[in-house]
Amino acid sequence: MKKKLSQYSLVALLGLSLSPLAYADDWSGYADVSLLAGAYSGTTTRTAINAYGASLNVDYLERTGVKLAGSQLTLTDNGIAIAQQSAFASAYWNYFCDTLGGVFKFRLDVHQADLSDDFTYKDSVRAYAPQISFVNYQKSFYVDLGYSKSTYDLGLEAKQYTPTLGFAFNQGADWLQTRGYLIDTTDTGSGVVSSTQAVEFKLTHWTAPGSVFSQYFINALVGERILAVDGDAAAIYSLVDKQQGGGSIGIAWQSHYVDGMLMFSVDQYLDQATNASYINSLAYISISKSW
Repeated sequence: MKKKLSQYSLVALLGLSLSPLAYADDWSGYADVSLLAGAYSGTTTRTAINAYGASLNVDYLERTGVKLAGSQLTLTDNGIAIAQQSAFASAYWNYFCDTLGGVFKFRLDVHQADLSDDFTYKDSVRAYAPQISFVNYQKSFYVDLGYSKSTYDLGLEAKQYTPTLGFAFNQGADWLQTRGYLIDTTDTGSGVVSSTQAVEFKLTHWTAPGSVFSQYFINALVGERILAVDGDAAAIYSLVDKQQGGGSIGIAWQSHYVDGMLMFSVDQYLDQATNASYINSLAYISISKSW
């Protein structure tokens, strides 16, 4: 793999998707802005990371919809500022199946990210990610199968499969979701193929109406993954270093004016060039307005 890319830890940042409110009985949507700040510890030359982003989501009668988003990220590595500009577009169509008592969703995501520093380093990545999912009308069971293909100008290609299963319990107040990441990465110059596997667990608790916070959640990643595409976060992890697990905790709130989410995460990586481990700690906040 290209060692140049492995020097940079870059995360595509997009906002939180909260339940939209009806508008004119047909159209609904939300817009949000988000901020991220982080630091590194361990054997690495990286010192800080920060980003900001915005997104717009519009739905028609819960049958079809689109989402557009963009972000700007800056990473400081060995005193050099690395920039990543990211764009994201997604469209979906729902099919209501009374025979099975649920909704099939057909979705296609497109990612584009451009990376550069103040000198000669430049790279771009494009990813296409179709997904088909099913959720029952009671919203107590969910399953999906996702695929993505990412292509980097510097000569890397990643193919990813993401089977997902989720279910509600505790009378619908809690939700547990598991998602597998099966990723094959190819150095197109040498033809060398490597594979990583990981499982992500997400546990969400919804509080009673009138509570200060509407939602608490905790996430954990077990295993290893590389060059992952995260459909929920609408993000590409364009880092050749291996992510070797991690976790996050967060809260969400809703009000008459705006909704929001605050999250803290810690992830461990292995620098494949030096075989040294390091930690990336992040704080993230998102504010959204629904209509």
